[in-house]
Amino acid sequence: VRLLAHERPQIVHSTTPKPGLLAAIAGFLLRVPVRLHTFTGQPWVDRRGPVRWAARIADRLIVQLNSHCYADSASQRQFLIDEGIAPAHRISVIGAGSLAGVDTTRFDRDRWTPPMREALRREFGISPGANVLVFVGRIARDKGIRELLAAFERLAMGGRDCHLLLVGPSDEECGGESFLVSAAPHAAGRIHAVGYTDRPERYLGIADLLCLPSYREGFGTVVIEAAAMGVATVGSRINGLRDAVADGETGVLVPPRDADTLYEALAGLLDAPERIVRLGAAARERARRLFD
Repeated sequence: VRLLAHERPQIVHSTTPKPGLLAAIAGFLLRVPVRLHTFTGQPWVDRRGPVRWAARIADRLIVQLNSHCYADSASQRQFLIDEGIAPAHRISVIGAGSLAGVDTTRFDRDRWTPPMREALRREFGISPGANVLVFVGRIARDKGIRELLAAFERLAMGGRDCHLLLVGPSDEECGGESFLVSAAPHAAGRIHAVGYTDRPERYLGIADLLCLPSYREGFGTVVIEAAAMGVATVGSRINGLRDAVADGETGVLVPPRDADTLYEALAGLLDAPERIVRLGAAARERARRLFD
């Protein structure tokens, strides 16, 4: 409130739940002319009881106190309408969705020469002929990390020459890298925890597939970042990702929380390298056409 009273802005635009609620209340009290909020996924989707109830009330207040709201995907917008959080006329999607599109100059595979890619593979001890699967995001349960590790262990135990790069910070709930070893003991040598990076494109440059088996997403920006680099996605068939991935055309979607189906999708693609190339080319064209 003090900040807005001092600055007297014409527009306040918020994202994420708690800052969104604070900005909505402060902007309304100070009568900021244009008050906007972008929904990027609902943490309460998997919650029950008082926490779910309170979070839903907060999202309704955000809608009521703002001039207008946005969702970063069409399926998420429809979800908010169906759940009674926002009336249809108060929430929109810009273009084909996403929070801010993708910088196709930055996310361009041609920036990474073969020697650069080979050097990165050597850094992780990845042989020239091995497949590379990449996950980008928080290493957390709600990102489907358990299912991904279970599926990857089956791939490794089945004799496939593949490696998994986990690019992102590890949530405390997962117990750090020790969790990765305990969750996939037979494939631990092929799982590489990169940690946080501000250059995910470096790792996408050696990826054959992006894996994102999340339980919930607003849109999944990393999907179109990977797509711009010609990398297809195997992800969950959930709100948001259904807009980021054209199932069967730019990637493959599977049910969330289903390690067996995730394994089958990954195995099927690794056994059909020409399909991986075809999906990646279609993903790149779609990303540049709709999300540049």
